[in-house]
Amino acid sequence: MIRTGRCNRASVHSSRNSRLSNSSIPKRQGQCFARFRRKTWVPLLLGAVLASCDPGGAGGVPSVSGDGGGTRSPKPKAWYVTTLAGGGSPGKDGIGAAAGFSFPFEIAQIGDTLYVTDRSDNSIRTVQTTTARVGTIVSGNTDGGHRDGAGTSARFNSPRGAAAGAGSTLYLADQGNHRIREIRAGVAAAATQVRTLAGNTEGYADNATGAAAQFSYPTGVAVSGDTLYVADTANNRIRAIDLESANKTVSTIAGSGTPGHADGASAAAQFDTPNHLAISGNTLYVSDSGNHCIRAIDLESKTVSTIAGSGTAGHADGAGTQAQFNRPLGIVVSGNTLYVASGSLIRKLEYREVNS
Repeated sequence: MIRTGRCNRASVHSSRNSRLSNSSIPKRQGQCFARFRRKTWVPLLLGAVLASCDPGGAGGVPSVSGDGGGTRSPKPKAWYVTTLAGGGSPGKDGIGAAAGFSFPFEIAQIGDTLYVTDRSDNSIRTVQTTTARVGTIVSGNTDGGHRDGAGTSARFNSPRGAAAGAGSTLYLADQGNHRIREIRAGVAAAATQVRTLAGNTEGYADNATGAAAQFSYPTGVAVSGDTLYVADTANNRIRAIDLESANKTVSTIAGSGTPGHADGASAAAQFDTPNHLAISGNTLYVSDSGNHCIRAIDLESKTVSTIAGSGTAGHADGAGTQAQFNRPLGIVVSGNTLYVASGSLIRKLEYREVNS
């Protein structure tokens, strides 16, 4: 029971065997709180008041004046980075740090499995998120070229980004061909069909359709509903393809085209070699490789912000901009967790409380 009354020992003693009503609380009750330092009393009396003063938001911690006890405010949160797998010999399968990648580039996820494009040896690797086990499932095409058609005869030139669409559809950034491709997977390789959605020669052509649109070494793709987002790497822009439009209209949603690092309104924001994308709800995440950081685009407010990475190349785990990446590439989002391919490592970002 919370004992309140006049600030003297007698009043406290007399209240032990009586039930207090609201009318029995003195008007000068606030003066008593300063004298009662015991932490079991003050939070119960002031908790609701302190909670209403908590600004919340990104890392805001309300201060409580005085030297008495009080309700502790929730800890601020930040993205923490740890290593899931990688560090062993290039191309080696195994678990966690015992496994190795040559140059992990893109990540896509189906269930508990991450699919990683290992660029240097043109292979597709798998990482189990629950066990960190790494395996190899497919070697890439080393011949290059551009050809649509059946999977057995189709050709790519440095395919990079990949994103799973509806059903068995996969979208790819065919970087060397400056095109965005679509794969409709069949049970057998011969039944798989490849076609070009947009792009032709290198350049920048906006609000154009299909083959009339231009990209410059597109790298990452992400799909949400009827929109396919593209990291137009050498143009330092983020583009969007309307999958519902008959001719696949292409437009720019973020990036001024000038290389640099600037957060803010999408049109004025700057990227430096944006590589890969991942989307969750109204947030589009970008591996901003040249800036060694991870950016977020709010598709509703049309703003860009930096969530992790100091801007200096390196490998350091930690919170937010205290962490370091070395040209982050592949990125995938799973709930409140991001997985990022950086250097020869797979990094893990979680949005959680900052350690005091």
